[in-house]
Amino acid sequence: MKTLITSLLMFFAVSCGEQTKKDIIIKKKSTPLSDQEIKKQGYQIKKKDTFFIENGKLDIVRLEKIGSQSKSSDYKEGLYTRTINYYYGQKFKDGTFIEISGGNISGYRKLITSERSLFKTRYIYNSSGYLKSVGRSYKSNFSIGIRYYFNEDGTIANYEDYDKCYTFSWEDVTSFLKEKEIEKEEIIDVFRNDKDEECVWVIVFKPEEFNNKDKAIHLILEAETGTIISSKIIDTGRHI
Repeated sequence: MKTLITSLLMFFAVSCGEQTKKDIIIKKKSTPLSDQEIKKQGYQIKKKDTFFIENGKLDIVRLEKIGSQSKSSDYKEGLYTRTINYYYGQKFKDGTFIEISGGNISGYRKLITSERSLFKTRYIYNSSGYLKSVGRSYKSNFSIGIRYYFNEDGTIANYEDYDKCYTFSWEDVTSFLKEKEIEKEEIIDVFRNDKDEECVWVIVFKPEEFNNKDKAIHLILEAETGTIISSKIIDTGRHI
């Protein structure tokens, strides 16, 4: 086992050293979109939000008519109030699944997932059905791309770019996994960490050699170039 662990760590350490200046140039950040371009993109996303939309807002009447009901206590303005929440889900032939849920106190949400994608799109509506925000996230819930926030009149109030410090994009991470021959079935988690003012990608995977063992490989990639900052063996019983 010691030989195996040493070999795996040496493999990623050598891989880190083999990254060239050319690699870094290829990954350099493209020209950022202007504020106008970003907002134009946001309005296009809002325009495509048509499922269960009537007169520019979520069709609450339809949701209450065909959705299932559940009693709940929602917190608002310092008080818990008993209310009824509604839920409706529909799966399409292409593998897309749309879920709508919520009530007239906490508001509503629409979640769009797909069998063909690791990402989900979440729309948040206020208690009147007007769109408040829309954004995408990975299955482990890190946000990706731009999240837009809207006023009730449909104009963009502001936005937040979650990719700002991640020049090494999700597509680059996917290429990295293929290059290192890390199989989809081996991956335990992929997530971002930018809480300590240092943006990094974290990849945790369990190679075949670790089957039936509480071990996994934990990689940290620098967010701008994809350079491997660290690689180590972790005890999944303690960390996962």
